[in-house]
Amino acid sequence: MNTLFTEEDDSMFIKMIKCIVNEDSKAVFHHAQAKWGQLESVSGFIAQMGGLESVTKE
Repeated sequence: MNTLFTEEDDSMFIKMIKCIVNEDSKAVFHHAQAKWGQLESVSGFIAQMGGLESVTKE
């Protein structure tokens, strides 16, 4: 089986994504992003951060 990482691998990855979400899409976006919470059960996973920032149209 080919895998990208092995148990002996001590690599660390940091990924930052910035999204601009329309007001009418925030609920759908939140629901999709919540699925990333499953990463907590992955061996070696340390942390995940994120959130939505409200932007009002002027």
